[in-house]
Amino acid sequence: MLIYWIGYSCFLIQTSKGTNILMDPFEGINVNSLYDICPNIDIVTISHKAFHNSYLDPFKEKSIIIDNTKGFFFKDTEIIGYPSYSDNICGLKRGENIVFKISTEDFSICHLGGLGHVLDESLIKQLGTINVLFVPVGGNITLNGNNACTVALSLKSNIVIPMCYKSSKCLHLSEDASRFIINMKNVSNINHISLLLDQRTLNFRNQVILIKPLQ
Repeated sequence: MLIYWIGYSCFLIQTSKGTNILMDPFEGINVNSLYDICPNIDIVTISHKAFHNSYLDPFKEKSIIIDNTKGFFFKDTEIIGYPSYSDNICGLKRGENIVFKISTEDFSICHLGGLGHVLDESLIKQLGTINVLFVPVGGNITLNGNNACTVALSLKSNIVIPMCYKSSKCLHLSEDASRFIINMKNVSNINHISLLLDQRTLNFRNQVILIKPLQ
């Protein structure tokens, strides 16, 4: 299985059986460069409604859109959404958010979307075993580095991939990934646009891996 970080909270997951999942596509996404590596997008997930993660125009005619918490099956893949919020006051400021768990090829991948609060014990138990975690760390409109660390450690995943943090292309966020990295300690920068998942992934615990964004 291959994982690409496109940018912001957008990821492309390609299973070895040919299922292609795009998570949180953003307005301004370079569709041509995306199609160069993946001409067929089977599923698009949307965690919450915002310009930087809910751009559907290029995909809504040919892809299955998942923007709710109903369970969904497609070939080799199960996707379940869990309700949460984009702030720490029950959505009163920034609305609701969906945490998605994808189970495929004996891996469980959790995408926290625009999560704005630490997780309670009930949701942690519902999510269960997580092999790969996508966690926002940039603050301002989502978790900051400290809270993201708390969430990541509570889920005890094998691999943690930070997303949605301040950079030259993402100036509306208040933090880069440095505070999160310092708190998490176990960090590897693969300096590549993709990550290959295999059984060796299961040997890690809370291992942070930095991926270069495709865009």
